[in-house]
Amino acid sequence: WNDQHGRRRGLLCGDGVVPREEALEHGVAVFVFDSLGLNNGECGVAIFELFELTREPKYLASARQAADWALTRPLVANWNYNSFSVYLLAKAYEVTSEERYLTAATKKAVIGVISGQLTEGSRAGCWLDPHNARPAYHYIMLRGLAQLAAVMPKNDSARSEIIRALRL
Repeated sequence: WNDQHGRRRGLLCGDGVVPREEALEHGVAVFVFDSLGLNNGECGVAIFELFELTREPKYLASARQAADWALTRPLVANWNYNSFSVYLLAKAYEVTSEERYLTAATKKAVIGVISGQLTEGSRAGCWLDPHNARPAYHYIMLRGLAQLAAVMPKNDSARSEIIRALRL
């Protein structure tokens, strides 16, 4: 956050605002991991993108830390929450080419996101519950699935299911 004079005083990390000096370690953001993966997913993707722009190893290390944490997190009952990890893990695979990220992103997408999508009727393509059927959450889930589809090998057995979900 900025103070009344516009000076940087803290950073949004995880579940709240922390003083800037506590959020940075050697000039690299230290993640305060949230229990649901939302902030971790967004921050991790941003740090991967920063690495792609700068090619500085410290940003890759920081982004990997976020992706590695996402690997360990169980799925939650809210489909859009799971899609933040799908988005991050698909980006991690894109940048590192490490299969473990693709495998985890695919599993989280198929079980933790797509399983809540309606496939028939007038609401086909929407998610089952009213919360996740809202346009903002629909976009969040499609963004994660689109990132995954974009990086999946064309012959990946789950790719057709991801593409189908995007087309509904």
